[in-house]
Amino acid sequence: MRRNVPGIPFDRFIVHDWRNDVVKIGEVDGAYLSDISEGLWTEPIAVEVNRLVMDGRYDLILSIGQVVPHELSEWRTIQRISLSASAAAK
Repeated sequence: MRRNVPGIPFDRFIVHDWRNDVVKIGEVDGAYLSDISEGLWTEPIAVEVNRLVMDGRYDLILSIGQVVPHELSEWRTIQRISLSASAAAK
């Protein structure tokens, strides 16, 4: 970390606990997902963010890193839907 973000104290970093530190802020409607995925996905998907984004104590939150495929079962479908929506928007 010191090499990637020099000068930022370690106590300013917060490890994201995706199982316990999230709050639901909405939901993507299943009908919309079905439309943009051409029927591949029809269930609604919860939209969740880290609770610190919503609590008002911070002016700026930076997420250092990237989202990569992992043990969340819906990831590949969500990734396809996101890529499809992005391509359609352009």
